[in-house]
Amino acid sequence: VVHTHPSLVNALICSKNSFSKVNDIFVNNKEPNFHSLYIPFIDPGYRLFKSVEAELIKFRTNNKKDPEVIFLENHGVIVSADSIGEIKKIYSKLIKLIKAYLKEFRIEKLDIDESCYKIAPVIRMLCSDNDKAGIVKISNNTLIQHFCKDKKLFNLVAHPFTPDMVVYCKANFIYIDKTGDAETILADLELQVKVFRNKFKYSPKVVLIKNLGLFTIDNNAVCAGIVTDVYEDLMQISYYSQSFGGPRFLTTEQINFIDNWEVENYRRSRATNLQDKGRVNN
Repeated sequence: VVHTHPSLVNALICSKNSFSKVNDIFVNNKEPNFHSLYIPFIDPGYRLFKSVEAELIKFRTNNKKDPEVIFLENHGVIVSADSIGEIKKIYSKLIKLIKAYLKEFRIEKLDIDESCYKIAPVIRMLCSDNDKAGIVKISNNTLIQHFCKDKKLFNLVAHPFTPDMVVYCKANFIYIDKTGDAETILADLELQVKVFRNKFKYSPKVVLIKNLGLFTIDNNAVCAGIVTDVYEDLMQISYYSQSFGGPRFLTTEQINFIDNWEVENYRRSRATNLQDKGRVNN
């Protein structure tokens, strides 16, 4: 049994038309040669376990076997088989069938503008918590530039899709629409961070600045790198979800449950502690 969160699979199951599209691609289509089960989003933990258990019992009754694939809405996918080789074949088939619906986006690294190196230290100062200076990572590529062109495009990556995104990136992000010299951008940033902290009671981990790129902030370089990776995954999911009706973010209620769930808070603290000790690398 292998559980993962592939960007292309999540683009499908984090989309507005996820249920109907999963049926079209994997249930009504005879090509997959495997049985699949779709589970609507349920808060993680005991309730999700009981829901999966009930759906599995129902599936076994109707099909006299277990599903090889379980799609967990706004979360990920579970694949099971009798061997690692079979599991790899199923995953390959999953990706191949989804790719048939997509136009590939070429992600290419781009140069970082010199002004970013003036902006980063101020972001570090404004967004660090508990009097402990954090680390800012600057990133720029074609995917980032696609979503930082304007506020309308940013709105497509303005909220999390999955529990992991809430854990590592938090639930809200900042977009700076100002252009010009570093001083102009920083004046707007300082104002937005103040409003952000008053509203959400925490500091942002993600800042997107129009035409410049992505800035991620966390306790150390490894954590900041993880925030970058997870947020770029969010961007890919959003982009490819357009082929399935557009993005469907987690609701406020779902986010609040995850953000306050003791299991995720423990996982978040353990990850930070291990990374601080240098026992986890990116």
